[in-house]
Amino acid sequence: MKKRVIYPVVLILSIFYGGAILRALPPENLIVEIRTSQQSPSIGDSLSIFCTVIVPQGVRVSEPHLPGRSLFIDIEKIWQKEEALDAGDTRKHFGFRTYVISPDTLTLGPFTVQYTTAEGDTGKVSSNEIKLLVKSVINNPEEPPYSLPNRSPMDITARNLPAWLKILLIVLALLVIALVVYIALKRRKSIPASSLPMKPIDEIHVFERIRAMKLHEKGQIRDLYIQVSNAMRSFIHRNMQFDALFETSEEIVMNLSRNSVERSILDPISEVFEESDMVKFAKYIPTVEQSSTIIDRALKPVKSVLKEIEREKERLAAESEASSSPENKGDVLVGTAVEKSKGKS
Repeated sequence: MKKRVIYPVVLILSIFYGGAILRALPPENLIVEIRTSQQSPSIGDSLSIFCTVIVPQGVRVSEPHLPGRSLFIDIEKIWQKEEALDAGDTRKHFGFRTYVISPDTLTLGPFTVQYTTAEGDTGKVSSNEIKLLVKSVINNPEEPPYSLPNRSPMDITARNLPAWLKILLIVLALLVIALVVYIALKRRKSIPASSLPMKPIDEIHVFERIRAMKLHEKGQIRDLYIQVSNAMRSFIHRNMQFDALFETSEEIVMNLSRNSVERSILDPISEVFEESDMVKFAKYIPTVEQSSTIIDRALKPVKSVLKEIEREKERLAAESEASSSPENKGDVLVGTAVEKSKGKS
């Protein structure tokens, strides 16, 4: 009798808990993965974290986040991209930034994503965990001290050298000194008193030279985006009045925004940098249309900036010519004479 009662209870419990376990299983194709821009950062470095989430069709997910925060890490989301895959799946890219302040080892992750399926099941999926060895400026006490030579170079003397060898060494030293002086004087005479001005850089030709490399036709898409972003960075450094060579793409866009650059120029520059960073660091594969037009899209703000620079030069030249014309000089002299006559009266 007891066995007959136990069997239905066990059956009911197995159905209930078994169904709960099946409902708790996440979708098969829901994947969360993170990677970083550096493998061995130093203390104080800016570190980019790239998180990729592959979402199956019919599943809704939240933004990736850290369930718990460490004292040595403060993460900020910078950008977000989304692309459609086959079979209705979606790949989402998230870019985060943090600063390395951990003294020895920095642990990143796991990032967690909350999901809801089409059937109404909910749950969460976690990413991989990354541990980075942080470079420190403090010397390792376990390393052996630097080994010094067993005798000082000042202790080495010229004892036991024959006289003819000493004379030969002196003569060779004098010849070397005379040769150095002769070359220095010759170079000094060859340098003109007033050096010619540096030939200006053809900014358009820089991008056209990248086009001539035909990197898109060769399938070298990442190299193409590296060349274009470097050319854009150098152009901004030379023509937009701030040091852009040693700043990140985000810092360049922020500086341009602070300088009240027009949106017609700022937006294409921001798009080129953001797309290039995705290709270089997040292994983003651009569409054929994107990669085939990246040079033309980069040239659009470049040409606009060059036109503004040319208009400003023409305006300054016109003002200089107007101020140096004889009519303006006559007006200045008349005004000075009138002021002097007023002073005498």
